[in-house]
Amino acid sequence: MIRIFSKFFRELLLYKSALVGIIIIVSLIVLSLYAVITIPYEEAVKRWNSIEYWEDFPKNAMPSWINFFTHKKLPENIILDSREQKNYINKTIISLSGGKYIQRILLTFNYIYDDFPSEIILRIYSNSTKQFTTQITWIKPGEIEYILGRRLLRGYEAYYISRDEDFLKRFNANLVSKIGSKPSYDLDVTIALFAKEDPSILNRDTVEVSRGEYRVIVDILVSEEDINNIQIDAKLVVYGKVYGIAGTDHRRRDLALALLWGAPIALAFGLIASVTITFMQMFIAAISAWYGKSLDFIVQRMTEILMVLPFLPMVLMISYFYKITIWMLLLVIILLSIFGSGVKSYRAMFLQIKELPYVEAAMAYGAS
Repeated sequence: MIRIFSKFFRELLLYKSALVGIIIIVSLIVLSLYAVITIPYEEAVKRWNSIEYWEDFPKNAMPSWINFFTHKKLPENIILDSREQKNYINKTIISLSGGKYIQRILLTFNYIYDDFPSEIILRIYSNSTKQFTTQITWIKPGEIEYILGRRLLRGYEAYYISRDEDFLKRFNANLVSKIGSKPSYDLDVTIALFAKEDPSILNRDTVEVSRGEYRVIVDILVSEEDINNIQIDAKLVVYGKVYGIAGTDHRRRDLALALLWGAPIALAFGLIASVTITFMQMFIAAISAWYGKSLDFIVQRMTEILMVLPFLPMVLMISYFYKITIWMLLLVIILLSIFGSGVKSYRAMFLQIKELPYVEAAMAYGAS
């Protein structure tokens, strides 16, 4: 048996296409085993459908390895969370008159990229449902300071900085007084907060990123009774334009997870479909070849009709119009393929086998 398999594989390796096919199948099997072992199916589904898991991922991001092939270094995600004890995060309490206090959260980061971020979001976390008056100050390299706004925020509430139209109006007015002109394009908040404030900002093709150290100050006004009882934190997410090894979709979900778990599903789908179709085609071809006559005629005409019909467009139309599950789609593929070209190939083989001496000898002895 070992000698037979050894001879089989030696002959198989003589064909380059077969070798490539074996490498692809082995890769899919290894990837499938890795997906099943490291991320169980329930965990994968939970991650894919959980906004808490992927809310900090950028939308429609390209894979991170794109940066190896571009002359511009595209930005990656920058996440600063005051709940983590990091040296670039500082929390202080400032005492005011009248029993009021300011809890100040200072977030510092270096921006080293050649392009602007896609979004900027600040989230407030608190163990209270109270609303707090919050002021956010943005300090660019060169000590250029902007107050983004004062607003009422409660625990786990998001301030979408990159959508702040009020700040954009104030920034444009400041730009006119500083440079003497408005930009010739629709300036957005991400450019306003990260661009060099010189004449280059007036044109979309010449605007440059201001690299260096950025500071974001979050001042939260709290009362004396709240200062010791309420825990308040902030998380700043500067969304990049690249993420992970496969990028993200329009809902921020990591496509690496989909590709990883797509391997075992695709392997199972293909294996079930190919094995089922092969045995059914073989069975139909055997019946057609053995009984012949009108049954053979009907089978061959059905095979020819289905061979002419466009298979892939039919499957796409069925899946689009009926919104069926992947397993129903598998059934449709099997039903559309059982009278495929394989029936004719197997029929030709069975017609030869039917005339072999051992079959005639068996029939002579009374076999059915």
